[in-house]
Amino acid sequence: MRVETIFGVFDVTEEGKLKKFYAKAGITEISVPRFVHEIGNGAFLHCKALKKIVIPDSVRVIGTEAFSYCYNLESLLLPDSVTDIKERAFLHCTALKEVIIPHSIVEIKECTFWSCNGLTNVVIPNSVKKICDFVFYNCTSLKDVEISNHVTEIGQSAFAYCKRLKKITIPDSVKKIGCCAFYNCAELTDIKIPDFTIEIGEYAFYGCTAMNTQV
Repeated sequence: MRVETIFGVFDVTEEGKLKKFYAKAGITEISVPRFVHEIGNGAFLHCKALKKIVIPDSVRVIGTEAFSYCYNLESLLLPDSVTDIKERAFLHCTALKEVIIPHSIVEIKECTFWSCNGLTNVVIPNSVKKICDFVFYNCTSLKDVEISNHVTEIGQSAFAYCKRLKKITIPDSVKKIGCCAFYNCAELTDIKIPDFTIEIGEYAFYGCTAMNTQV
């Protein structure tokens, strides 16, 4: 069914899955209606004018590429009701500056924030156990990352080409760091790695030319 609101048209299934959003001309901020329970694959794909999106606590799932290529999206509020964020959900959201991952998320999936070049700060809550491959790949403005002490794995190229990342503490819970995980983090000067043996993939810190810590 197609539901018209002050923001535009929401194309939603009877079960509450948003298939596609069609914004009215000039709309830059929207609130997703509470009758939406799932934001489907590509629902906001290429919504280039949107700057702010408020997601209600009725939403449980955010689909693949749901907000990809929303180049001007600066603010996104993710409620703790969201339990699953699919791959590439925020790919190339280049204006997004800060993300607080909901406390209900267990795994940050592949390429979720790929090339979010404006992203400077990320808080990863205690619920997260795995940061998958390429999650923050090429987030060139990322400076501050808080990794919770429940994360057990940092995936391949998860922080590769985060050129402004300067300091990161890897908690004792991490057992595996994937290959190229911090590849070419050129300004990374200080990294703390747990004392006990963990698996560190090939080229995990390659190109980290400013790093003081020996790995």
